[in-house]
Amino acid sequence: MANTYPSFTQGATSTSAANRTLLNDLNIFDRSFEKNLVRKYGAENYALVQMALGNSVTEAKSDNRAFYHYEKRGLHQAVQVKTVVTGPSAGATVTVSIGNTSASSYANDPSYYNGTVAGCPIRVGEVVRIMTSGIEGQVIAVTSSSYPWSADIRPLKSSQAFTSAGSANLVVSDWLLLRGAVNVGEGSTVLNGMNPILDKITNTTTEHRDDFTITDRADIEKNEVDFGNGNYYYYYLAQDDMNRRYMNNAFFKIMEGVAVDNLGSYGGSVGTLGVIPRVAAAGTTVQYTASTKPTLDNIHDLTRSLNFYGGTGEYHFLQDIYQRQAVNDLLFGTYTNGAISYGSVGGSQEAATSYGFSSFMIDGYTFHFFLNNMFSPESVYHISAGALTPEKRNYGLLIPQKINSDAKTGKQFPSFQIVFQEVNGQRILTTETGMLAPQNKTTTANKTISMLSYPGVRVFAANQYAIFQGV
Repeated sequence: MANTYPSFTQGATSTSAANRTLLNDLNIFDRSFEKNLVRKYGAENYALVQMALGNSVTEAKSDNRAFYHYEKRGLHQAVQVKTVVTGPSAGATVTVSIGNTSASSYANDPSYYNGTVAGCPIRVGEVVRIMTSGIEGQVIAVTSSSYPWSADIRPLKSSQAFTSAGSANLVVSDWLLLRGAVNVGEGSTVLNGMNPILDKITNTTTEHRDDFTITDRADIEKNEVDFGNGNYYYYYLAQDDMNRRYMNNAFFKIMEGVAVDNLGSYGGSVGTLGVIPRVAAAGTTVQYTASTKPTLDNIHDLTRSLNFYGGTGEYHFLQDIYQRQAVNDLLFGTYTNGAISYGSVGGSQEAATSYGFSSFMIDGYTFHFFLNNMFSPESVYHISAGALTPEKRNYGLLIPQKINSDAKTGKQFPSFQIVFQEVNGQRILTTETGMLAPQNKTTTANKTISMLSYPGVRVFAANQYAIFQGV
């Protein structure tokens, strides 16, 4: 049995509609045809859905191209062993080099937090616990005269050697977990403080424009097809399509945009870094074998990662159709759904269903699955990929449904914001020019509609997001 799919044939006119031949494929001279235009294809824009709900996506304004916010790093800190400590004896003080094995300076060593000598959090008097073995020691001296730092550490118990689990050594890349100055003894003195480390998360707005020009004759000619709301003029259809396409293209940029550094002589755009590149760099990516489909172990890998890296309990799970089908077969075909909260998808099961969500709870996490057709070029462009594989085949993006609060003002922020640098007080400036335009008239017998905006995106706490991907 062979599958068959709708085909798409390009209409006879693909230019800016100079005349009524644009409707030749609808056979306008046949008086028996249906007058209402049927849109043969469509794609839901997740950002628009969420802006309507006002939960995970909201809008913000920026006065400048560059915009930023600050995020505080974790409350508890740890340092990594840079070089092996060989065969320490029970109760003996060891000297431990601290840092990342691939780093060569303070500036490029992530163990030093803010890239400076002062950035390493380890201090005299601190108790540290080896991650693998659970053996504890106390820092009795710190040396920072040259890279890397080193710390002299004495085991708390004389019967224990300061070693990693299953080894006679303290091995490279084991972690020392900072447990506080909890054994300072009588008559203690002032400790060096630990400064909260703030990361400045920057981004930029990009330039987005579209235009459409229609001639005088095409503008005034009444057609027999109702383009919507009782409007029979092609300009209405063109404007409606332009609006939809403009917002979809903005969503593509907001989700997938990259920082631009190669267009200096073509307008100097610097682009905007989208949600997915930000998550790929700073969030979790869990991969599974696409040919054998995801397993329950893959789902557990995902929920463990969310738990480890500060994830919230509720997520919107955007998926392409291939992953949606595979996950449906895995979860909904195996388990009876438990109690689900629909608060972040409209407040009720009925509202959630109307927006295209279905939900599932596992390991304490609620996933609201959303079929994101914009991951599939077949759905957006109505093409056949043939033997080639689109980049986001078997692809999912998890967006946390968490309200973040500013520590000082208490102002609340959702998972991400669409940021606009306003034009004349508007997010999207829309103008009409030409002899047929109500204003901004010229001597040319046409009408041009133009749209211009400067959008960007602000991602809050990218470590709480995740990518779930079949490879």
